[in-house]
Amino acid sequence: MKIYRIAALAFAVLLSACATMSPDYEEPTVTLSSFKAIPSEGMVPSFEIGLRIINPNSQALNLDGIVYTVSLQGYELVKGVGKDFPMIEGYSEGEV
Repeated sequence: MKIYRIAALAFAVLLSACATMSPDYEEPTVTLSSFKAIPSEGMVPSFEIGLRIINPNSQALNLDGIVYTVSLQGYELVKGVGKDFPMIEGYSEGEV
């Protein structure tokens, strides 16, 4: 589905912005694992977005937070933030 590809690309770009400047550093791979609407209060919709992050580097990946935007054909649909994510050890993967 096109929205998943766009969202995954947005997450990858945002995650790569946190990359260190080490010449050996390889950008983590981010894929969208889930995207679903959850009950919310009022008129503002809420979503649960799951990401699978692969860390191909020897050093751990500490995620202080994530800022994300989901767009479809240039129109911003969802924008949000998240924090308190687990550390992803080197040469491993994790779900956030």
